[in-house]
Amino acid sequence: SPVEVEYVYRIGVSVTCASDQKVKVTVKPLPRLTGSKDIVVCSNAPVAYTPIGNIPGTNFNWSRAAVPGISNPANSGVVGIGEILFNTTNSIVTATYTYDMTNYNGCVNTELLQVGVKPVPVVGIIPDQSLCALDKSQPISFSSTLTGTVFNWVNSQPAIGLPATGT
Repeated sequence: SPVEVEYVYRIGVSVTCASDQKVKVTVKPLPRLTGSKDIVVCSNAPVAYTPIGNIPGTNFNWSRAAVPGISNPANSGVVGIGEILFNTTNSIVTATYTYDMTNYNGCVNTELLQVGVKPVPVVGIIPDQSLCALDKSQPISFSSTLTGTVFNWVNSQPAIGLPATGT
């Protein structure tokens, strides 16, 4: 809520020949983002950010410049962000969103939202194998563009002797 402050000025050369003048100043609150301003998403997943403000009725407008390592062009919108960003690197890339906010009393504020976009691992090509009954398969080596990638697999035909799933 707005807060009123009163300043009292004493004008004169001495206490006996002075007069007081009062000036009231109304300090209106700035709109602010109250939720997290740092989030992390995976590449090719929605940012899914809905701003929460400190003052009901605040208008939210956002913009994002083009970012090296993110294939999306610059973008802008109102209120929430639902765009899907595509990280083209093997590292986390940060996209910065600028939120311009205006509240009911005409006060304007700008804050930044930092979105870290994690890359999605790309699995190396695994060649098909063709085997006769009772033959052993060749070992399958999984590889990825990202170090530390964990591979989970599913076997659609566990009756052949391999487990139904594995890591």
